[in-house]
Amino acid sequence: MQILVIPTAALFDDRLTGRERRVLFALYSFAGKKSQTVWPSLESISRRTNGMDASIISKSTTRLAKLGWLTKHRRWKLNQYTLTVPKYAQMLMEMDAEIELQGDDKKDSRLVKTTNLVEMTNLVEMTKSRLVKTTKCRLVEMTKCRLVEMTKPIELTNELTKELNKPLRSSEDKNPKINGHEKADPMRISYQPEPPPKPTPEPEPKSKPKPKPKPKPETGDATPKAVGDLYNELLGPKLKPIKLVNTPRQRAIRARISEDPKRRSLDWWRRYFGFVEQCEFLLGHGPPRDNGKPWHADFDWLINEANLTKVIEGKYAS
Repeated sequence: MQILVIPTAALFDDRLTGRERRVLFALYSFAGKKSQTVWPSLESISRRTNGMDASIISKSTTRLAKLGWLTKHRRWKLNQYTLTVPKYAQMLMEMDAEIELQGDDKKDSRLVKTTNLVEMTNLVEMTKSRLVKTTKCRLVEMTKCRLVEMTKPIELTNELTKELNKPLRSSEDKNPKINGHEKADPMRISYQPEPPPKPTPEPEPKSKPKPKPKPKPETGDATPKAVGDLYNELLGPKLKPIKLVNTPRQRAIRARISEDPKRRSLDWWRRYFGFVEQCEFLLGHGPPRDNGKPWHADFDWLINEANLTKVIEGKYAS
């Protein structure tokens, strides 16, 4: 028979509902003697709360965390709960203990003290929210005053510039012209602003040299189909002939032709296939392989880049 050990404060906390208290008792059933940290699954908690729904359990644990009965965070695939006792519940428990010691005549004072405690808690929350709002308003007002103070020097500077631009004249010299000539006034100070700098003309963009036209590739008679027909004509009887020149073979032939301008001529391919005809190893006259048949070259092998180079360099010459 399992004995459930729970704090007495859980029985006095009037903020807990029946479901929340059942979930809290179920969590305490998983706790040990030395540790108050548990991490049961929602299914395990549901079994100890008579099949309570998992969503209700999750909401109840979130509510218990807000009230201070536990701390909840994710650990691997399970939630880890650390069970604690909030100060509110401890104060209620201490008040009940005092009332029991004082006697039955003062049991009604518990309700008054509980009400005062709730009112004090609400008052603290309201005070916090008001402090936040007041701080925000003061910051906005200080920012506005700071902006006004920053714009005042700009206005004073503009007025001072206008006053300096006005010409200064003495009060005694009211008629500056004498005998039709303007009298020089040594006290006259005039501010002549410097003329704005002349805009420097933008340099004309240099005309880019026209690109030289690329030389057009020389056309020849060595088309992929012509090369395939020439192979069947010269090497078809001795090697395996080809039935068609498909797209991969066309690409390979065009790539070999683009590597050397001499290969655009069909005569070059005639000499190449004629040289292959003189190589006995390429025609299948070499030693037999594991299957008992000697190896021989084919059309795809001959138009490969690496193999064509080997044949031209005489690696397979008899």
